Amino acid sequence: MKNRSGEKIKLASIDELLGVVNEESAMEIEISKIHPFKIVRPDKGE
Repeated sequence: MKNRSGEKIKLASIDELLGVVNEESAMEIEISKIHPFKIVRPDKGE
């Protein structure tokens, strides 16, 4: 059997996996904009 440890492999991008056609369909956003919970620390005056 031939050793293939040095071969390059091609991985699909997120856009390819999700089937995104253009940039507007997928974007990175801050988690705080979609996460419903907020940590309140009484000792910090929040």
